[in-house]
Amino acid sequence: MEYTSTSYSKLLRLFFARVLRPDRELHVEYHPGTPLPSTMRYTGEVTHVLEEHVFAPLHVFAVRGSSLVRRLQNGSLQAYLAYALIGLIVLLAVSR
Repeated sequence: MEYTSTSYSKLLRLFFARVLRPDRELHVEYHPGTPLPSTMRYTGEVTHVLEEHVFAPLHVFAVRGSSLVRRLQNGSLQAYLAYALIGLIVLLAVSR
């Protein structure tokens, strides 16, 4: 027997179980007529809380914002210069 990375991280996983919310399943198949198991399968999965509740909404917001900005880009150099001039005037007005 030897220690693995899973055994060293067990204490942290138990401590943060409410945050990590692991899903675990153990499947045991027995030999016919005996109480001894023939195969055991363990599956474990950790849901990514930050990814689902923070990064996914930020990604949706960024995609929607970029599609809005894409409408402003019509390829005209005069329009880009007008955007820059308007932005400069707004920044000067806000800074005073």
